[in-house]
Amino acid sequence: MPKPRIHKRVYQRIRVDGRDFTLGKPGSQQADERYKTILAAWAEGGGRLPDDFQLESESAKNKSLKPIKHSPDPGQICVADLLCAAFVEVEEKSWRWYLLRRVAVCLEPYANLPAIEFGPRLFGQVVETMATTRMRATRNGEQVPPTKNYVREVSREIKRLFSAAVASEELPPERLVALNSLKKLPIKGARGSKRVKPAKLDIVEATCAVLPPVFADLIRFIMLTGCRPSEATAMTPAMIDMTAKPWILQPAHHKNSHRYEEEDDQQRLFGIDTPELGQPFGNNAKQALSGMVFGKSVTISSTGKDRYGRTLGTVFSQDKGNLNAELIHMGMAWHYRRYSNSTAMQGFEDYAKENKIGLWADKNPIAPWDWRKGKR
Repeated sequence: MPKPRIHKRVYQRIRVDGRDFTLGKPGSQQADERYKTILAAWAEGGGRLPDDFQLESESAKNKSLKPIKHSPDPGQICVADLLCAAFVEVEEKSWRWYLLRRVAVCLEPYANLPAIEFGPRLFGQVVETMATTRMRATRNGEQVPPTKNYVREVSREIKRLFSAAVASEELPPERLVALNSLKKLPIKGARGSKRVKPAKLDIVEATCAVLPPVFADLIRFIMLTGCRPSEATAMTPAMIDMTAKPWILQPAHHKNSHRYEEEDDQQRLFGIDTPELGQPFGNNAKQALSGMVFGKSVTISSTGKDRYGRTLGTVFSQDKGNLNAELIHMGMAWHYRRYSNSTAMQGFEDYAKENKIGLWADKNPIAPWDWRKGKR
């Protein structure tokens, strides 16, 4: 009886009648099902596999979109025309070229559809199918769906096709507005990206010791602020508010803005605690936050969930930057040191306390966590 073996890349393979088959990750449902399928066919053939035996592809199983049958109108721009125009402009084998290849696969069922008829409903179907369809490439011998970040990137590229057509006046602007109306992408079937753990501080300092001073300072700056190298090197004095202590950088966009696209739950501001409504300055803090977000577009960067299942987030706006920090700076919140070790947040609190701003003008301000204990 044929038996599977462990490949050097830690997934199971089996050789039957000189033919190799990949089963999948050891112990996985996929590997068990494939092994049973091969054994059943081998036993039925009297100890030999039929010549036409093939394992059904997982990607073929999960593919659910069917091509739309209609003849393209020569007087209208179809979806395939948008793709062709993009491929002409992009350099072959660049990152965008590979993205467009993925876009072409996703939009294949709608290739002959007039672009003006491709709306948010079809766009949502394409995104959902892409998120749930397993990729050809395997991880540990098992086919897996794409990551949420990758699905978002391909989705942005699809909208970019329509944006280019609108810019060249080949499509009305309403078409792009309609696609942008799909705020919550249906990407639940996609897998989350694996979080990379930070390097230990002693390793970072040992590395900085042998680097040129400029590079070492850049690394330390990135560690303190959490920004990307490209954001740090693109920073200019004009982007920094030097009137406050400590200085404030107000980026127009935050690197984690995409993480709030699929969230629809209760939020708690991370790293701060505002006065309760029954406390002095409780209503002031509520009004201060409302004034900063009412009628404005904000971005919430999620940092996980608290013990009550609420999403912990940092709110960013284009005019104020980090609103969590701004509330502390205005003297409308405490730095919640029990859950946050941010030196910047602590600096804002020290500044507000020293200058008796907001709640710190009170002779004996009571922290909200102490207030809640007294109310129990």
